[in-house]
Amino acid sequence: MKSNYLVYLNHYDIRPCTAQYLWLYMLLLNKLPNSTFILNKDYVNPDRNRIEFTQLHRFPYIKEIPETLYPKNGVILDKVEDVIKDEIIPSRILNRVVNEVIPEYRDNLRKVIESNSLKGALTWVNNKTLEEVFKEYNLPVIHNESGALRAPFFNDTIYFDFKGVNGNTSFKERFEEFKKVSKQFPIYNRKELLQIVSPHKYKELIELSNKKPEYECGVAFQVDVDTNTMVYNKGMNSTDLLNLAVKTHHKVLVRNHPLSSIGYNSNISIGNCTLDTSKNSLEFISKCKNIWCINSSVGFEALMLGRNVKFFGDTPFKWITYMNEEDKLLALNFAVFNYLVPSQLVFNEDYYDYRVKIKGNEEEIYYQFKKNHWLK
Repeated sequence: MKSNYLVYLNHYDIRPCTAQYLWLYMLLLNKLPNSTFILNKDYVNPDRNRIEFTQLHRFPYIKEIPETLYPKNGVILDKVEDVIKDEIIPSRILNRVVNEVIPEYRDNLRKVIESNSLKGALTWVNNKTLEEVFKEYNLPVIHNESGALRAPFFNDTIYFDFKGVNGNTSFKERFEEFKKVSKQFPIYNRKELLQIVSPHKYKELIELSNKKPEYECGVAFQVDVDTNTMVYNKGMNSTDLLNLAVKTHHKVLVRNHPLSSIGYNSNISIGNCTLDTSKNSLEFISKCKNIWCINSSVGFEALMLGRNVKFFGDTPFKWITYMNEEDKLLALNFAVFNYLVPSQLVFNEDYYDYRVKIKGNEEEIYYQFKKNHWLK
């Protein structure tokens, strides 16, 4: 039996939509058709009028919708909320899925591993049960997520981490390994990095980064119902973030997230806040001297534009804000060349095999990325 990857998509989401990664599932059905998929029944629901289908236009990776949503090799598990029967509050269930081993899922995963020849697992959400069971069998778990650099300003990138995504990541440890071998690499300054990651929008980005800020602080809200703000917020919610910014700064610009269900209303005056009406996040950043967020990718964009950033939650990029100037530049190089992966390299079995093989060889990762993508 040929080995394949387990694609774990039975994530719990606190929104009514429990096939949150339907777009990813349809993509991987095409890119990794021989994988073993763990799903909940919403992923194979044939109703194409449901909200998951109506929102597919937001995902540039989807070129066509498969005729059938059933995989060659799939395991349908009950939804997490049907397994965790002693809790009804959605955010608490989400926290338990991320941080606790769920016995029912542990037993099911063991059966799946023992009845399939697996090379590892792919997941886009931290899941304690998945991580612990695969550790038992000495199999890697690859964590991916979209970001932090996205089109149209940047070449699209994907997070790639063997430890976690959003929170509980390996960024800090891997950076220390990168630092040990970095003497042999050319280290690019911030403007050079911008030209590498945004060759088509470079001049516009330089103009934005040179723009004189109008506001002391920009508060970037984010999706209020995902693991970033429900699990990895370190106790800070959007209201707390806004109130603290108002108390600390004279002029505050607030940017709502387009996918958030709760946002700042310009009709309600909260001290010295102004509602941002910028066309995009980069224009918003250019208006602000400081950017505050819980753990938004806007924070990393702001670091790339040379703004001061404060992260209040858990995010791989918070470590950059604690560094001296020399290490900050080194960390931006590490993020661009080693931590983030160009989107065209992911969703590819050969690439996953390659990364599993080389493990944490930061030197190899650096040169392979430059060879295959950034500096063509």
